Amino acid sequence: MKYIYLYYNEELQKIGRRRDVITGAKDGFEYIGTITEVERELLIEILFDVFGDEHISLKNFLRIYGDLKTFCNKIKQIVE
Repeated sequence: MKYIYLYYNEELQKIGRRRDVITGAKDGFEYIGTITEVERELLIEILFDVFGDEHISLKNFLRIYGDLKTFCNKIKQIVE
């Protein structure tokens, strides 16, 4: 499974991804964690379903991300 590094910019309301971990948020993007492409697509769908066009705070983004990672890890355990 290939993982990417996930970033979020609360001001721009954008999700970014990179191949390397960059700390310090020089461009306004905060490092969130690792995620697969499929999980990233699911995260975007969940965020849109929950928040629509409303502002998503970093705190709420992290909560949804954490819940999704927990869910995906449980599914992986069932399948293995």
